[in-house]
Amino acid sequence: MPALRERAGKTSESERYGTARRVLAVVLGASLLMLACLYNGYPLLFYDSEMYVHYVRSSIRPPFYALLLYPMHLGSSLWLVAFWQSLLVSHLLYFVTDRVFGSINIFRYTVIITVLALLSPLPWMTGFVTPDIFTPLLILSLYFLVFRPTALSGRQRIYLTVISGAAMLVHSSALPLVTVLFVYAAALKLFFRSSQVCRGYLPQRILTPALIAALLLVTNNAWMHGSFSLSPSGYAHLLARLITDGPAVAYLQSHCAEKRYRICDSIDSLPRDSDQFLWSEQSPFRKLGWFDGYRREGAQIVTETIRAYPLWTLQTMMQNAIRQLSLIDLSVIFDPLDQFPLVADAQRTHFAREYPAFVGSRQTLGTLGLQTICQVHGLALIAAVVLVALATVRFWRNGDFERVSFFGWTIFSAIVSAVMPAALSIPNARYLTRVSWLITYLAVSEAVTRRSRQRQQ
Repeated sequence: MPALRERAGKTSESERYGTARRVLAVVLGASLLMLACLYNGYPLLFYDSEMYVHYVRSSIRPPFYALLLYPMHLGSSLWLVAFWQSLLVSHLLYFVTDRVFGSINIFRYTVIITVLALLSPLPWMTGFVTPDIFTPLLILSLYFLVFRPTALSGRQRIYLTVISGAAMLVHSSALPLVTVLFVYAAALKLFFRSSQVCRGYLPQRILTPALIAALLLVTNNAWMHGSFSLSPSGYAHLLARLITDGPAVAYLQSHCAEKRYRICDSIDSLPRDSDQFLWSEQSPFRKLGWFDGYRREGAQIVTETIRAYPLWTLQTMMQNAIRQLSLIDLSVIFDPLDQFPLVADAQRTHFAREYPAFVGSRQTLGTLGLQTICQVHGLALIAAVVLVALATVRFWRNGDFERVSFFGWTIFSAIVSAVMPAALSIPNARYLTRVSWLITYLAVSEAVTRRSRQRQQ
């Protein structure tokens, strides 16, 4: 009995030591992911970050990111938001790396995060006060729920379900992405049903967080906007794209005489730039009621335009999707904030103690110098694509189909998450930049852990 107690005591001490090492690795990783904020002098903001941080009824954004953020910033500091987002990403990456690549320890994990912090947009996304970072978190968490469910404990399954559900709630593009991923996972299970590897796949695990998120979004939109839809502003982005690309203009020119749409009076002055159409004070769309006030007529124009010009609409969607694959540019995302006085007013009102830091930040002053940083990220991404392709071929030849499935899921999901919103609205550098670091992550994690795995085998 004393010997048993001694062994139990040693095991308990070893577990505590292992937990302490994991916590240290995760916190160290989160600290490294704060480098972009430290370089900037303040967390990174977008011109509509305020709509995410402090939700108001008139906002077209879902309120759930604001609800998630409040216990992070506590009404006092956006530095806390940047840190908690970095900590969440660091923890999930440690979890994923440990289970997919193995051979992880503090040193190897620190090397992986250091490379990502210096050679990828990841720290710029974790320190960005928008829900963009939740798109890659959704991709990673769903992989384990669908493809590795038997490797999860009950608590881990709940943890990943909560992360994926939150990701679906905070951004309107998440549920369309999840729909495509569900079809992808179900197709794999169907076509490879005789494979031993695929027998454990559970595509239905996507449905629980997706249905809960959909119910909450529809309920919120019905209450706040009087619209029983997943996205009350979705029609507007599609309308703006159809006007920018031409089909909606052609439809209006052909049917204004009979349909008598209110926007027909402004057909000759319609902005042919999507952002100008949606946001300009002089835009006819804004004068006719904007997102909530023009919904009925705007949605009808979208429907009738697609019905009248299906092939033209599809062609423009494909063109925008292809164009999106070349748009990775931090300098386009992080505009100098002195161009947006409303951002400064919001900082002065809600985070007065941090206002001097905001005013003096590189982003506000327009001195981030992102051109060189973007070039480094681009070269690293090209190298990562080559390494990931070689690693995938090697896994396939070695019969390591679990890693093949992880690489395939991650790459497919990243591409779809970028091209889908570009096809439905317009191409934007944010869509690909927020997930491009996943490819670098795959390459670096495989390179750092490969030799150690080979020694263990």
